[in-house]
Amino acid sequence: MEQVNRIEDLYSKEAEDNILSILMVDDSKVSQILSTLKSFDFYQKSHQFIYKAIEDLHKQGKPTDTVSVQELLKFNGELDRVGGNSKLLELVDNYITSKNWEQLTKIIIKFSKLRYLMNLCRDAITRLENKEDVDDIAGTLSIKANEIMTRTSHTDFIGLDTGFSEFWDDVEILYESETGTLGLPTGIKGLDNQLSGLIGGKMYLLGARPSMGKSALAQQIAEYIAKTKQVLFFSLEMSTKEYTSRSIYRRSGFNQEHLTIQKDRQEEILQAFTKAGDELSNLKLHIIDDSNATLKTVEKNILQCKQQFGSCDLIVIDYLQLMEPVDKRITDDYKIVTDNSQGLKKLARKYNIPILALCQLSRNLEGRADKRPILADLRDSGSLEQDADVVMFLYRDEIYNPTNAFSRGKADLYIAKNRAGRRGVNIRFIFNATKVEFTEELK
Repeated sequence: MEQVNRIEDLYSKEAEDNILSILMVDDSKVSQILSTLKSFDFYQKSHQFIYKAIEDLHKQGKPTDTVSVQELLKFNGELDRVGGNSKLLELVDNYITSKNWEQLTKIIIKFSKLRYLMNLCRDAITRLENKEDVDDIAGTLSIKANEIMTRTSHTDFIGLDTGFSEFWDDVEILYESETGTLGLPTGIKGLDNQLSGLIGGKMYLLGARPSMGKSALAQQIAEYIAKTKQVLFFSLEMSTKEYTSRSIYRRSGFNQEHLTIQKDRQEEILQAFTKAGDELSNLKLHIIDDSNATLKTVEKNILQCKQQFGSCDLIVIDYLQLMEPVDKRITDDYKIVTDNSQGLKKLARKYNIPILALCQLSRNLEGRADKRPILADLRDSGSLEQDADVVMFLYRDEIYNPTNAFSRGKADLYIAKNRAGRRGVNIRFIFNATKVEFTEELK
């Protein structure tokens, strides 16, 4: 295969020259071009300096004509590096038309992507030769390649007319929705009424102390959505086998104890297990039981799911504090949780996917008389409260007060934070300890 190493194979001098001449001659195209290209898209360093000067002038509300660009480059000590004033005059003298500016930007971006991918591949080869982890290299390559190949142009400023248009789109979705929700219905009516389902781009935090059943509740939500949507469930604490066993026991109504003790019902129990297994097999649910999962792992699986199944509709993290840092040199737990929390929020926005992240609350709350979780219980867990769009706490009073008949078999899901709606709402459940199942209490 012929190597791409000739200078004309790496960029188009004509396209770069012409787009710079348009920027210095036709001020009506400046905003559009600057919202499409970045300085690193230009191959020649001199072109990068000129483009950056034009960017800076435009941000200051100043004209981007030849004289202004020349003066700024001179002030920055870069005029000689671009070829002097003669270079700027040469660009302007060669101006023909600005009608083809979109085609020129496409050419420049195409070559920019080519150079970026070449550097990515070189870096990957170097890492392979150094015998670094193959999966990590492949994951990095996939994520970075996807970022550059799916790059879209955007302006830095979005008018309220755009915001209103997007708001109206949401109104139409709600009006036409059979489920009555803007996002993915969870199967919990009270929760859907308050949140309008799980909405793309948002991060939902489900916090609880151990043994409250947060994993079981997350499983129920994930499996309900996975009837029709693609769901990735990152199980950092349980293996796929453990997850599957819990789901089968819940769906069948039997568990391992029944199988051992009630030998006269073995056939009935096995049939129930088979039926539950068939139901699980038909779900669009994918378990990733990687205890070393990082943000890169999550993003790599999002891309793989989209490529293999056409979409990725929900991410569940069980649970957030078990995620590893991307940078293995970081050992501070607070920073690790903060970085991962902020990273998950960015992934939710980047891929327009709702992310349901489970969080284990500090045991400090158990020193209080009232052990119901509050937002302050997240203060020692990085920036979780700030990053999450919705914070929910799961609480079962019978864990602390087992003799209280009123709280036996009951559970509360409390919405402590909701950026887009009411907070302070409590959803009551009946909890079946045998099946480890939550059923919404009917009022």
